[in-house]
Amino acid sequence: MPPQCLFPESKDIKEFYQQSFRLNLIKVPSCKEHNLKRSKDDEYLMACLAARVGNNGVSLIHTNTKLKRSFQWQPKLLHVEKQTSIEISGNVFPTSIVNVDVNRLSHSFESIARALYYYENRKIFIGDCIMISDIFLHPDMGASDSNLFNLKAIELISRRAGTLEYLNLW
Repeated sequence: MPPQCLFPESKDIKEFYQQSFRLNLIKVPSCKEHNLKRSKDDEYLMACLAARVGNNGVSLIHTNTKLKRSFQWQPKLLHVEKQTSIEISGNVFPTSIVNVDVNRLSHSFESIARALYYYENRKIFIGDCIMISDIFLHPDMGASDSNLFNLKAIELISRRAGTLEYLNLW
């Protein structure tokens, strides 16, 4: 955890990076049934994260290799609302506006959080997890209750970063 598919394979990055991003990954026990059940959501998470505009070079390579292959196998992996392009420093880049399944993403992040908790504490976390991130903000919802809640929570967590106190806020 996080899922291995989030990290580029050596065959995809060897021209640009002389390192493996899949070494020393955190592993937690999982039965085959749960692992197989998670694989589609892991692929969805990878697609949402890798293709996000503004990511780094590793993510760009991942988008143009692994994600491209994923779309060949699963053309409807992401719900594309429209194709467009953006201009950055005089260069035009094709991009898509995607309707993201926030509940599915939140569930993936929760699985990662629970796995990391298990890895650190060697026990299963019992309780509710609430995923809060600016990735869940919706640009068309402006000052909606949902966006405002996320922004306030992000601000609060940022102020308390470095302590474990924020884990018990909810």
